[in-house]
Amino acid sequence: MKQEQEKGLIQLIVIFILAIIILSLLGVSIKSLIDKLPANNTLGDNFSYVWNSIKTFFNQYISQSYLIFRDWIISLIKNIF
Repeated sequence: MKQEQEKGLIQLIVIFILAIIILSLLGVSIKSLIDKLPANNTLGDNFSYVWNSIKTFFNQYISQSYLIFRDWIISLIKNIF
């Protein structure tokens, strides 16, 4: 069951990347749709915009929880050994 979930996550990531590539090949820029600004390098702009959005989301919402969880795991491992 877990292996099927991992395959589903990988498939979702691949589909997401392919969707960005297809939109770029069609001349659609995600950034220009959001910001209403034209782009010269559509594929690069799309990946850049999505990556910056992911980083911003991670930094604002997930990083603190991740750091707490990571520190907890490290302390757990240190206590075991």
